[in-house]
Amino acid sequence: MNAVVSAYKQMDVTGQVAGASPKELIGLLFGGLTDRLSKALGCIRYDDYAGKSEALTRAIEILEGLRQSLDLEQGGELAANLNGLYLYCAQRLLRANIDHDEAPVVEVISLVKTISEAWDAIDPELG
Repeated sequence: MNAVVSAYKQMDVTGQVAGASPKELIGLLFGGLTDRLSKALGCIRYDDYAGKSEALTRAIEILEGLRQSLDLEQGGELAANLNGLYLYCAQRLLRANIDHDEAPVVEVISLVKTISEAWDAIDPELG
């Protein structure tokens, strides 16, 4: 969970972290990730190369925090699949940064939205 807390600190949501459950913390990460991806998309569209690189770097850092929060031993196939998906998303964002291309960002936004919606549907009592 240290990687998750570290990722939150990079998102400047310290006030929201205090007292939040693990489920809520992961939800905050998804929210921060979505925000960074939207910002990156806007920066690509308006040729803001510095803003794009910063937003994509932050998004990749959040993906790494999510990946490190996985319990690969206890999580079984689901955790392994999420691990691979987070790695894939990070690779796509690197490609978006290199190519100044919005298509990989749009793809990752769609993937993250699906995962985030599934996460939100989990019973809060479990987190």
